[in-house]
Amino acid sequence: MNTGFDIELSGLDDVFSLLDRFDEDGLEDALRAGLGSGLQKIAGAAKMLCPVDTGSLRNSIKTRMTFDGEGALVGEVYVGKQYGVFVEMGTGPKGEQSHAGVNPEWLSKVTYSPKGWVYPTDDGEFRHTLGQPARPFLYPAYRSEKNKVADEIRRAIRRYAKKGR
Repeated sequence: MNTGFDIELSGLDDVFSLLDRFDEDGLEDALRAGLGSGLQKIAGAAKMLCPVDTGSLRNSIKTRMTFDGEGALVGEVYVGKQYGVFVEMGTGPKGEQSHAGVNPEWLSKVTYSPKGWVYPTDDGEFRHTLGQPARPFLYPAYRSEKNKVADEIRRAIRRYAKKGR
C-alpha cells in the first residue's frame, strides 16, 4: 500500500510571477531546496510521533524527491520498514476499532482480519492475536506540517531571486 501524501500548494502566485526572469536550473535548485526542507519538517515530526521499540522504524523514516512522468517534482516522506503500515493503521479487530488520527483515504484501502489470526512462536507453540491498535505517526505529521512545505518553497525561491538580481 502506498502511504504517500499529495500536497496541493496554493498562494505561490506571487513567487511564480518572478520565475520567468531567472534561469531554469537555478529555479529547480531553489525548488528542490525548499521542497527538501519542507519534507524534512514532516519527517522530523513523524520521527517525534513514531512509536519506538528498537528505534528501527523511526530510523527508517526518510524523504526523497523524484520527477513524475510529466516532469513535475514529487516529494515523499516514507517509511523503509514493511511493518510501518501495520503500526500506522493497526491490525485485526483492534486496529479496526482505533482509527483516530489515521488517514481517512487509506481506510478504504485496508481490510482487517475480523477474527484475528494464529501464528507460531519460537518454542513450537501457537498464539492467537486480535492485532494491535493503530498508532498513526505519518499522517498526523503530514497534517501538522504540510503548510510549512509551501513556506519553505517560498523562502527558497525568494532567496534565489535575491541572489539572481
